[in-house]
Amino acid sequence: MKKRSKFEKYLRLNGVTKRRFSEITGLKGQSINKYIDNPTLLRLSHLKLLSESDEGKYHEMDEVKLVNEINKC
Repeated sequence: MKKRSKFEKYLRLNGVTKRRFSEITGLKGQSINKYIDNPTLLRLSHLKLLSESDEGKYHEMDEVKLVNEINKC
């Protein structure tokens, strides 16, 4: 069983699965794992899409909160 990154745990706690992450950001295939394993590669447009998603609004995840969470990783 693969160890999850801190960012993946944060997303999961806020209701964002890998499949939902793909739907929100438009990423496909191995790119999903690449960005979740190393979230510093995410572009601001991806963070904006995450914050504007239903899950992002519900859990009040704005771009600044996401960047702070990425910096903790």
